[in-house]
Amino acid sequence: MSGPTLWRSRPDSSAREQPLVMIRRLLPAAQLEGAIAFYEGVLGERCDLRFDYPEMELSLASVGAVLLIAGSERALAPFAATDATLLVASLEEAAARVRAGGGEIVEEPKAVPTGRNMLARHPDGALVEYVEHRPQAGEIAAIT
Repeated sequence: MSGPTLWRSRPDSSAREQPLVMIRRLLPAAQLEGAIAFYEGVLGERCDLRFDYPEMELSLASVGAVLLIAGSERALAPFAATDATLLVASLEEAAARVRAGGGEIVEEPKAVPTGRNMLARHPDGALVEYVEHRPQAGEIAAIT
């Protein structure tokens, strides 16, 4: 991806009243631009998040509730087992709800380019990434 490292139309999820359930699509890096265009056309929405995650050799984008995760087969492999991503207001509140419901936190909250995330195993076996977005230094609010 050329241009800014991170841009989002909504950089802070702390005011979310309900989690946003995101459909995860893993795809080769060369297909990212085409996938963004396709989902923009199908959903009638513009891409609202875009960033490179160089530490993981990935590029990510979202259009509505579709989270596109692009990279090489090797880079994508660690993310293939995750069933869903939930964008939440607070990881602490989400972790408490997961534990109260009989789930477990597999990876404790950690910093990621958009804020923080954690990984939880639900009682039904689902592996779910929880993400809270917070504004980041150097981030731009829209792409031109």
